[in-house]
Amino acid sequence: MRYSFAPKVFLALAVALTSSLKVLVRDTENPNAHWAVQDLVTAFLTRHEFESQGAPDGSRIYAAFGDCRLQIREMIPQGWNLDSIKTIAAQEGRLSFVFKGLVYRDRPVSLGRTMLSHYWTRLQQKMGLDAKPNPVLAVIASESCSVDALPWKEIAELS
Repeated sequence: MRYSFAPKVFLALAVALTSSLKVLVRDTENPNAHWAVQDLVTAFLTRHEFESQGAPDGSRIYAAFGDCRLQIREMIPQGWNLDSIKTIAAQEGRLSFVFKGLVYRDRPVSLGRTMLSHYWTRLQQKMGLDAKPNPVLAVIASESCSVDALPWKEIAELS
């Protein structure tokens, strides 16, 4: 019986090529990206005269300006922490989402845009490119706050 060497040669080349790419290309994801987002948002709020501080565990930011109270949390792009955010919002105030500088009343996850953006960014980072993530911010605001009035585009331009 006669066997073809073509599949074996193809497999050997594929293993060599993919192995070399894994060795040569480095992942550029920032392991401290969560803290960087918190610093970025805190600086943004401070520039707009809010008194703001991040929680010690990095899970949320509290901000106040007069009667306006904000609580900002980073939402997981797939929406896995949405239920806990909605539970907190029901107790604290109105819930809005900020993604790429735009304010949404409903979660932008339903649009698929956040997940697509997240996975596209991760692919670029895995290929060694310096791609910046676009976080989804869940903003819980007291009744006296106008979330739309803040220039959220500034965060999108900096991240």
